[in-house]
Amino acid sequence: MPHKLLADYLKFVEQAILNCKTAYVERYIEDILTPERVNLRIRIRFQQGHLLEINEAVEVVKIDTLRSKDTLDSADRFRLGSTQSLILATAVKHRLLS
Repeated sequence: MPHKLLADYLKFVEQAILNCKTAYVERYIEDILTPERVNLRIRIRFQQGHLLEINEAVEVVKIDTLRSKDTLDSADRFRLGSTQSLILATAVKHRLLS
């Protein structure tokens, strides 16, 4: 069972994709590795012919375990009502092809 922050993040991403009316989702895969880690693979084709592919490794970490302020500033993060934890996208790859 994923961490609540992680489950909320995945619901947020899924809802954002569903709201794209001019897009066809070719692939949406959630690999839950641990309750705090997930890999997300998304491939979306748009009516204009563009293709967006996203491969994301996401991890829930406690804020006080981050090594420095720079780490926090440079991270892609998604807060959902918690001051003790955050979701940290540890490796994100985006490709947009036409």
